[in-house]
Amino acid sequence: MGLCYDVLFTPFGWMGVLSSSKGLMRTTLPQFSPEHCLVKLLSEVDRATFKPGYFHELHSRILDYFGGGSIMFDDEPIDISDASTFLRSAWDICRSIPFGETRTYKWLASNLGMPKASRAAGQSMARNRLPIIIPCHR
Repeated sequence: MGLCYDVLFTPFGWMGVLSSSKGLMRTTLPQFSPEHCLVKLLSEVDRATFKPGYFHELHSRILDYFGGGSIMFDDEPIDISDASTFLRSAWDICRSIPFGETRTYKWLASNLGMPKASRAAGQSMARNRLPIIIPCHR
């Protein structure tokens, strides 16, 4: 399977999802329309196949999450292989933060082995291409 995508309806709007055979590559925060999601998925969606229903299980978990469930997505396969080592490390650490808990950028930088890199840690969260799946504001 190559790249595939779908647009999922949530109580807060439409969410775009793009995946490779290895895992999720990009998600969007809820948008006003499916078209806005496609724009947020960038040009990668042009190379992908529209697969309605393919992300049924993920969609169910997202609905539970938005319904107030204590859902973590740390077991969801992701494909961030094209990201820098720093970004992959920061995103992996962020995925390990327990649901309902918060950490500072300083904490994230320290866990990256770079205690003075709080600003860079914050920028890694700003570049998060998998919001909700990789929680960047816990």
